[in-house]
Amino acid sequence: MSFEYLSESISTLLYLDADVICKGSLKPLTEIIFKDEFAAVIPDNDSTQAACAKRLNIPEMNGRYFNAGVIYVNLKKWHEANLTPYLLKLLRGETKYGSLKYLDQDALNIAFNMNNIYLGKDFDTIYTLKNDFMIVVIESFSKPLPIKQY
Repeated sequence: MSFEYLSESISTLLYLDADVICKGSLKPLTEIIFKDEFAAVIPDNDSTQAACAKRLNIPEMNGRYFNAGVIYVNLKKWHEANLTPYLLKLLRGETKYGSLKYLDQDALNIAFNMNNIYLGKDFDTIYTLKNDFMIVVIESFSKPLPIKQY
């Protein structure tokens, strides 16, 4: 909901998960010029992409499923597409996709419908601490996290 609110006053927003460490300049992200894309994203690792594409029954998503920990969002497009209500339906399991395994990540991948700019892996790593990466995601537990149904 905050993205919808923010879209009234700014056109782009960099979302970073709380477990992300920036090791270099993010200026190249601010130089991205969006056309009709929803976001600039980093593809997830190959095995996760294949598994998620199969689980969601969206075969064309294999190779395009992204990790939602680092997203440079085109808020103008978000607002124009009125994404918030659709995302809420996805999160509540009220679409043909039913209950999602990776809630926000699956929902964003479905809603963005592969209409993204795909960034190189130099912007994100989950598995190693190499000096040439600009963003590092720290993982301390397996995902998905258990979700309570209220």
